[in-house]
Amino acid sequence: MNDLINEEEFLTAKPYNPWKWFLLFYGITIGYFLCITLFKAILEENITFNIYVNLLYLIADLSLPFVMIFSKKRNMHLPYKTIIAAVTGLYVVFLSVQLIQFYLNFANNPLFPKSLFFYAVQNYIINMLINIALSLLIILPIIIFKRKKAAI
Repeated sequence: MNDLINEEEFLTAKPYNPWKWFLLFYGITIGYFLCITLFKAILEENITFNIYVNLLYLIADLSLPFVMIFSKKRNMHLPYKTIIAAVTGLYVVFLSVQLIQFYLNFANNPLFPKSLFFYAVQNYIINMLINIALSLLIILPIIIFKRKKAAI
C-alpha cells in the first residue's frame, strides 16, 4: 500500500526559467551605470578616476555576456534563439543606459550641435552591434563544441 501512495509521483518538476537569471544581469548593468554616473558627478575633475571607470566599463561590457551564459550549466542547453536574445538584450540595456547618459550630458547643451549628437548616437549603435556580433561569434561556437563533447 505504501508503494502505491508515493509522493514523488504527484510532484511536477518546474521548468527552468533562464530569464530570471538574465534579468539579474540586466539589473547589474543598470546599477553599474548608475554608480558610474554618481561617481563621475562627484569626482568630475579626476582624470585618473575616469580612466579607471572607462577601463572597468570596457571589462564589464565584454565579460558580462560570457558570465551570464557560462555561469550555469543549464544555460548551455538552452535553444540558440534564447541565448541570442539574452545576449542581445544585455547589449540593448547597455546601449539604452549609455544613450540616456549621453543625452543628459550633451543634448541640453546649446553649444553642442544636434547633428553631432546624432552622429555620436550612430557611433554608439554601431559599437554595440559590433560587440553583439563578436560576443555571439565567440559564445555560440563554444556552446556548439560543449554540446558535441557532451553528446559523445
